Amino acid sequence: MRERKNSITEISDNEDELLEYHRRQREERLREQEMERLERQRLETILTLCAEYNKDDSMGLDPLGSGRMGFPGSLAHDSGRRPSVENVFGGTQSSPTMSRLAQRQRESDEENLKEECSSTESTHQEHEDSSCSGSTSRSELSYLEDERVRVLARIDELKTRLTELEQQLQESKQEAEMERALLQGERQAELDQVEAETDVISQLQHKLDELENAIQQEKEKERANVEAERRALQRLQESYAELKNQLHNCPESLREQLQEQLKRDGETLEAGTKKV
Repeated sequence: MRERKNSITEISDNEDELLEYHRRQREERLREQEMERLERQRLETILTLCAEYNKDDSMGLDPLGSGRMGFPGSLAHDSGRRPSVENVFGGTQSSPTMSRLAQRQRESDEENLKEECSSTESTHQEHEDSSCSGSTSRSELSYLEDERVRVLARIDELKTRLTELEQQLQESKQEAEMERALLQGERQAELDQVEAETDVISQLQHKLDELENAIQQEKEKERANVEAERRALQRLQESYAELKNQLHNCPESLREQLQEQLKRDGETLEAGTKKV
């Protein structure tokens, strides 16, 4: 079971880790694609060289092909290249000067071929004489065929690896989406809980305010009652004192009645004094 996060603030850190992981996966995929592109270019170069050597073999074995009279199987050149000395002079090597020119031309052709085939990691040497040119061409053609098979196998391997990486990337995306959804669910649950607790606190605070107001009102009411009773007691004291004064001056017929009234007022005054 997945352990629940302790804080909402950890979500951003987890998202940063997921983004970093996706970035590494994307860079690895781009590197694999670049390697596959280079291998394709290399294969195209090898296939071009194979076609060129096949053309050289067919033209070198035909004494009437392209007007050549010597160096069968020599490398073919495009229309844009400079013609070789052997083609110009019909393969004649009777002169030392012509021999040196032919040697320099072969060296120049070899350098051009090296520049074109640099991605294949192999160099093709110029044939030194016409007797071994066919054997060398067949040997290099066999090597290029083997290299072609190896490159095709490498391309298949890269395709398989690329498919695996794409599958891993898709799984990583799905896992990241699930993780993000889970984290968002946890965060929403915590936010809902915080909101509910905030509502409870607000309700309690409202009730507390109401109780404080009620207590204050009761206190004010009590003070008002005490003040009213105090004033009533004061009036009663004044009335009692006045009755006492009247008792000495009243006629005999009213004295008994005033004494009864004075007694009642005295009891009331005593009770009110104790209460206050």
